[in-house]
Amino acid sequence: MSTTRNYSSQPEGDLLVDVKWLHKNVEDPKVQIIDCTWKMPNERNPHPRVEWEKNRILNARFFDIDTIATFDEIRKLPHMLPSVELFNKSMNEWGIENDDHVIVYDNSNQFFASARVWWTFRVFGHKKINILAGGVPQWNKVVSELGEPKVTKKKGHVSPYKASFHPELVKDLKEVMNNLETKKYQVIDARSEIRWRGLEKEPREGLRSGHIPNSFNVPFRSLIDKDGQLLPKQDLKGIFEKAGVDVTKPIITSCGSGVSAALLSMALWQLDNKNVSLYDGSWAEWGQETLNTPVHQKKD
Repeated sequence: MSTTRNYSSQPEGDLLVDVKWLHKNVEDPKVQIIDCTWKMPNERNPHPRVEWEKNRILNARFFDIDTIATFDEIRKLPHMLPSVELFNKSMNEWGIENDDHVIVYDNSNQFFASARVWWTFRVFGHKKINILAGGVPQWNKVVSELGEPKVTKKKGHVSPYKASFHPELVKDLKEVMNNLETKKYQVIDARSEIRWRGLEKEPREGLRSGHIPNSFNVPFRSLIDKDGQLLPKQDLKGIFEKAGVDVTKPIITSCGSGVSAALLSMALWQLDNKNVSLYDGSWAEWGQETLNTPVHQKKD
């Protein structure tokens, strides 16, 4: 059963913001809205940008995870974290300032890509960043009830955006390899259990099946209820603990290519664990057949 939760009291201090709060504050020139909709390559019919053009929240920009990114030419890694320069360039093109209140959302209601963009903004030091609970589906419901807000907001002088990189929120291959020895961090994999166990072929070519040794498995979909809302804190805590995770200790999140891992990061943030970093290369890197990384399977 879905539990009703109120995200609207103090949006800047919370992770999630309610659609009614956004409806009320959408005309504020300092509120910037970003559509982060993203899909796996084999699911892009239509392309997320086409969906954004047809069905988006007022004045929302489109954050394309695949283009506002770094592509690793050597290991063919998709949508890696963008450089500071590219992030600054994108923010300046959109007129977003460092002190703006940024609201990110998905066209769906499952936080799939909005969590990744929320994490990206945090990596670059943006303080006022929230995820819209329920995404476009919940927004459309509120608009049907309260009407379409009129947006006439205009900004005056816009200060150049200056990102401040926070390396403690990101992990690379070398750091995750070192963690096999130090065991400083718990590693949590957001992929489905069948992929984590190594019972299913990976959707990307050239990847082995299995998981990083000693990693825990918390499928990202297990953290969302049937209405697309993030589960209450008590339920989130129970899911992580059932998987063997101590939510009070340092954690590295991982997944297929660094997108859904951010949903684990946002859930842990809700549980007040700020010592969480994301392995950006994730299984798209670790699982490569050409690398000598250890891979475990669990087929019992």
